Amino acid sequence: MAWSWSHTQEAYRDAEINASELSDADAAMIFAEWKAKDSREDYAGGFNSVKYVRGMMEAVNMIRNGFREGIDRYIWENASEFATCDNGGFNAWLCPYGCGPHCVPFDRKNRLG
Repeated sequence: MAWSWSHTQEAYRDAEINASELSDADAAMIFAEWKAKDSREDYAGGFNSVKYVRGMMEAVNMIRNGFREGIDRYIWENASEFATCDNGGFNAWLCPYGCGPHCVPFDRKNRLG
């Protein structure tokens, strides 16, 4: 079950910082998952594998060229719009599918991993 975000501005800031500290590999994967999400589906929609591969290639090129901040911004904008978290509201979903490795806590003290 997923919940909608309902946190303080400090919690959103902490989650955004936690998101920016993910590995390049995780950030690229999350970026590609947003690119692959079928926009016609409202909730954790379909997955377009061709768009995923293109998204991964785009993310890798951005990282290689020093544009990791652009990836982080894209991820946070999409995650914020989707505004979904785990049951209990402890971890923000960064990807459209809510998979565990792609979630970050709303608290800097309780960072995952």
